[in-house]
Amino acid sequence: MERSQRQCEDPVDVFINGWGRMGVFWGVGKVQAEIQALLYLSPRPLRLDEMSDRLKTSRSNISLNARALQNLGVVRKVIIPGDR
Repeated sequence: MERSQRQCEDPVDVFINGWGRMGVFWGVGKVQAEIQALLYLSPRPLRLDEMSDRLKTSRSNISLNARALQNLGVVRKVIIPGDR
């Protein structure tokens, strides 16, 4: 990758990708670690479709991995009144 391309990367994306790569050392999958990083940086709860769009993976994959994180006690489900 050229230097100019590296300078244009979004710092949030760099953090999420790095956290995802480190996830394997913690015993969780890449997508699980990326979800955790995304939620950690988010100022508000995110819907599955928002996480899917940001992480460029299927909504079902996000759902499966978010549930696994929930079972581990890493994330929690939040009900937002008026939202599906």
